[in-house]
Amino acid sequence: MKYFIGFVLMVILAITITGLFFAGTPAAERERQFDERRVSDLQYITDAVTTHWRVNKSVPANPGEIKDFSLPHDPVTQAPYEYTKTGDKTYSLCATFTGSNISQDAPAYPKTPYPYYGGNIWNHEAGRVCFDQEVHPELFEPTLAP
Repeated sequence: MKYFIGFVLMVILAITITGLFFAGTPAAERERQFDERRVSDLQYITDAVTTHWRVNKSVPANPGEIKDFSLPHDPVTQAPYEYTKTGDKTYSLCATFTGSNISQDAPAYPKTPYPYYGGNIWNHEAGRVCFDQEVHPELFEPTLAP
């Protein structure tokens, strides 16, 4: 019986170690979730800027001009994300990430004007990363039915 209990404990230990190897530590998972939240927040800000453009026909000069949206902050530091207007229809969003979400086997999608369906436009390395964004007015033009 003593050998059986020892065997069961060894199996449980092996499963635990294997699980930590493949899934990562709880701290690493928490950091990954914070980075996913940062990407989600930047997508939300992109949506807010697009909505502002649709109403005002201009990209806001600063985040304070974006009305009707409560803009998110970094989930760890609570600092606002960096926003810089770079042109009439362009702007840059920056965040500091704890890890990379780039996978070697991820397909390379082309950049697209649709911010949520842009494939890898939100891919990032660890550290401060800026994403250049552009409002595409042609996406909001009314279309005439044939």
